[in-house]
Amino acid sequence: MKPISVREIIVNACDEARLVNRNQPIPGNIFESAYRLFEKRLNQYSNTNFLSFTRKETNFIPGKNLVTLGEYRIKDEYENQIIFCDNEDALPDISPFGLGQKVFAKDTKRGFVVGQSGTDGKAYYPELQAKTLWFEQVPDFEVENLQEVVRCYCKYLGTSQWDELSFVSYEDFYRFKDRSSIYSIKPVSDSLVELYVPVGYEKYEYKVIYNEFFEFDMDSELKIPAQFISLFTAGLVYDLALQFPRLSDTTVNLLKNRLEELEENVRRSSSVNKFLARKYDKNHFTYDMFYTGKFLGI
Repeated sequence: MKPISVREIIVNACDEARLVNRNQPIPGNIFESAYRLFEKRLNQYSNTNFLSFTRKETNFIPGKNLVTLGEYRIKDEYENQIIFCDNEDALPDISPFGLGQKVFAKDTKRGFVVGQSGTDGKAYYPELQAKTLWFEQVPDFEVENLQEVVRCYCKYLGTSQWDELSFVSYEDFYRFKDRSSIYSIKPVSDSLVELYVPVGYEKYEYKVIYNEFFEFDMDSELKIPAQFISLFTAGLVYDLALQFPRLSDTTVNLLKNRLEELEENVRRSSSVNKFLARKYDKNHFTYDMFYTGKFLGI
């Protein structure tokens, strides 16, 4: 399927809403309004886990029960002055660097500066204050474009079975005496979150499933599943019909019904919206437990 641009969606929507024929240029005020409505609707979908194509995952071994996930944020005065490397044991070749070049190793979170060694040599020297001197924020594990964590799993090292953890709000996390199967998230900034994992599970491997920010502009090409193109177009047509009333009430209701049907189709196919059930052993329950409601506490 050929990618479609945001501009093309707006043209198609304006035509369906009977505002501007697709063969005619769209007046600036209408195009601007249509683009703002498009932004508003996609932000709404993004905030409600509708955009399943933005979902990604990352694995890590935390080594502690509180870790930060997100992006590095360099201070303005050091922008474009720092080179990153993944491993301190494999710092980049020093020969092309001038004196004063800054290098930061992501695995150890340590910074180095190229300095004079001997009369004509160069060497890396550690900058002990690099984390606070060069950066506004340094994540324990880098996750780019992190918008929202939607699932968290863990498994014992050396095994293959992932166990899902249950989310609780940060305010309630410490209310639980048994925190062996829960996790919590606390936003720190627009690009950094704190992840609280079960006490005693620090040596486990974790898998976090998250939504990326969905970024676009007027000329962006949307290389996304076809059902979302239909959904975005239908949503914009409906929003335009409300913003610029040109259609009958009956037609507007039909547009609303079509939009709700498309939303339901996408909702059913989303992995976030799933059936939730208790894990149970059918031989463990008795009639009395169901009759009295005791099974709810298991």
